[in-house]
Amino acid sequence: MLDSHSKVGITQIALSIPIVFLAAYILYRNGAQKPRIAWLSFVLFSLIRLAGGIIEIQLENKPSTRLTIANHILLSIGVVPLVLSFTGLIAIMQAPYPQLPNHENHGSQPFRRLGRDFYYKPKLQIFIALSRIASVPAAVHLIVGGVLIGDYTNKNSASLGKHFVQAAYIVLAITTAIAISLQVYLWWKKRRLTRNSIIILKALPIAMSFFIVRIAYALVSVYAAGPGSKWNFESVSTSRFACMALLLEYLIAGVFVYIGLRVSNSDNVYGESDALPRYEDLDAKTPQ
Repeated sequence: MLDSHSKVGITQIALSIPIVFLAAYILYRNGAQKPRIAWLSFVLFSLIRLAGGIIEIQLENKPSTRLTIANHILLSIGVVPLVLSFTGLIAIMQAPYPQLPNHENHGSQPFRRLGRDFYYKPKLQIFIALSRIASVPAAVHLIVGGVLIGDYTNKNSASLGKHFVQAAYIVLAITTAIAISLQVYLWWKKRRLTRNSIIILKALPIAMSFFIVRIAYALVSVYAAGPGSKWNFESVSTSRFACMALLLEYLIAGVFVYIGLRVSNSDNVYGESDALPRYEDLDAKTPQ
């Protein structure tokens, strides 16, 4: 008879398989246009969760230190590609647009090489770059922490690993705060956004609300007072962990699938009818 952990692993595999194929299709559909980091990270997330389900079942059937370490790493590191997907989607909203159509019949000046939305906002570029760079040490800390925590034979090693994981989640929480700030700014400027950006901007807050709860749960679990704490993911019931961590991640994945299938995969995301009125106020700023 299957125990609760095996059931969670099977459910994880069952949910991850279609997401892997959908994420791969979305990457194929939208990957021709840069930036691709949102779709690449989404594929990586789906593969990590699929591997995590397989490892979970193997761990329950044939426990070993290696499988325990792998399980710790996969459970923790899955949030990193989600953060990268968030920042990647925000980057799409301010990515350079190749060339807006000439509107010489609609005004006195042709559009020049404008940004898709906010290409000439270097501070946005910096914040997005910092968010991506911060994900690298966070991932390294989660991997090192998972290796150390998985070694139950050494209490000092497990304690040190916990500090690595705590530092990683603090970095990810800060990165999440930056992503939220960027979304707020883009909502403030939404009148200037293109159709693709509006689709992303309307859907992202839904995914971000789930992710905030996921990160909050991760922070509480790694800062739990002890191994017997009800919030520690090692001692918590599998149903609570599945709801507070895995279910939220799959809900976020569902939002990403919606975005990936809804956004246009064409360079001309404006169209003749809506590009010109939306950018009329920029005519005076366009160089001669």
